[in-house]
Amino acid sequence: MRHFFRGLSLAFRGYGRSLSVISACGLSWVFIFPALILVLNLFLGGSLATQLTNLATDWVREAIPFSIGDSWLASSVRTLAAFFVWLSLFFIMVYVGGTLLLILLSPVLAYVSEKVDGHLTGRDYPFRLGEFLSDILRGIRIALRNLTVEVGITVASFFVGLIPLVGFLVPPFLFVVAAYFYGFAFMDYTLERHRYTVRQSIAAVGHHKGTAIGLGSVYMLLTTIPFIGFALAGFVSILSVAAATIAATEIVEKSEP
Repeated sequence: MRHFFRGLSLAFRGYGRSLSVISACGLSWVFIFPALILVLNLFLGGSLATQLTNLATDWVREAIPFSIGDSWLASSVRTLAAFFVWLSLFFIMVYVGGTLLLILLSPVLAYVSEKVDGHLTGRDYPFRLGEFLSDILRGIRIALRNLTVEVGITVASFFVGLIPLVGFLVPPFLFVVAAYFYGFAFMDYTLERHRYTVRQSIAAVGHHKGTAIGLGSVYMLLTTIPFIGFALAGFVSILSVAAATIAATEIVEKSEP
């Protein structure tokens, strides 16, 4: 447990330094890219997610059979079930949308992580197109792998959420799971650059769950703020990958002989 909380502290310290390190690296201009994606998102609109969620919760209210008919208890159970289903779907959409955003920004995030790493370690990472494309593809691969696992866990949790008095545990559980996988995606840019295979990266992040959850939880908390969270997501992802690079670099340096 102490190891877990040290990991959380490392993640939060990374966020505390992220903005100043980005500025020191002369990377402030990269925030142009999430701004462009935000403009595109505003044009496309976000009503689809709301419509799908409303359809699902309405279906739950109508579909759950209770022999007690239309009593106040049946109505209360249906309402609670619909609420927890809504929360579960909300986290699914947040994660799917967030993963798509990370895929779109993967070239920018790979570049930011490389520059922050060089600033911290003094290492020179000359630009090589092949390696840069490999970093981008690795980031996309990890994001899709995490998304697949995440959706599997979430679908199972969705059905657990239908169980009265148990469903209230599902939203916080999904939050932690999503935070872990987001943190994993942010940390992997650094781990890959230090020649960790995907399997080694999975093992390293699994050993440092506190760091991954800390990194992802800050991202989740800021990007799920009602009305403005979607607008912050792209900008926060850049801070998150900088924080993850700071944290992962410290982890890698301690693990090297």
